[in-house]
Amino acid sequence: MPVRQLRQLASGLVLAACLYPAAAAAQACTGVGVKRWAVKTMAPAAAAEARAIDIKALGALPPPPDFKKKTRLIDARYTGAVAGNLHEGDLVRVAGWVQYIKTSADDCDYHVQITPKRGGKNGTIIVELPQPDASHVADPALRTQLVAARAALRQQLHLTGEPPAKGRFLDGEYIEFVGALFFDGNDYPHCDQRGKGTPAVTCWEVHPVISSRIVLPPS
Repeated sequence: MPVRQLRQLASGLVLAACLYPAAAAAQACTGVGVKRWAVKTMAPAAAAEARAIDIKALGALPPPPDFKKKTRLIDARYTGAVAGNLHEGDLVRVAGWVQYIKTSADDCDYHVQITPKRGGKNGTIIVELPQPDASHVADPALRTQLVAARAALRQQLHLTGEPPAKGRFLDGEYIEFVGALFFDGNDYPHCDQRGKGTPAVTCWEVHPVISSRIVLPPS
């Protein structure tokens, strides 16, 4: 290929990466998780509307009664009810101050940390939005929801591209997340080993998140 054409091709690739940073980042994400991955990428249980749960109440939930150390990697949802008759997979909504976000280097989830107080160091809850492609998420309907959810969250957090793999600390947006209740028991009982800067208070998450919106914080 002539040098001139090579230069034109290179310029076009650079321009495409600038115009479509999300697509460029997605192509670099090849890892797929193994720890309860089928559950992490399962659509929330059908419900007329999402059940509201306070962020502090979520942080205080006990493990599912049918959780055992030897079953922490099973690819099915736990069926036992926890406080308030909640079940893993229930469609829930929880709001908090977004403190930190990153695109996970292995599976390209959006890893988001929220707290009850703005700038708070306690009460961290983790919510996650999986990478919406067929190699990561089998359900095409869920993939469609995730494409929209990730784009909306980037806009809500004023991000011009994908969240960086090294992560970014934020301050200023109180956001409500809607998605499936999920127990990440692989680290239980050391749930506080999860989280950047502020340790998580529970192994319960909202994962996958299917939508989010900026809401008014409690007065």
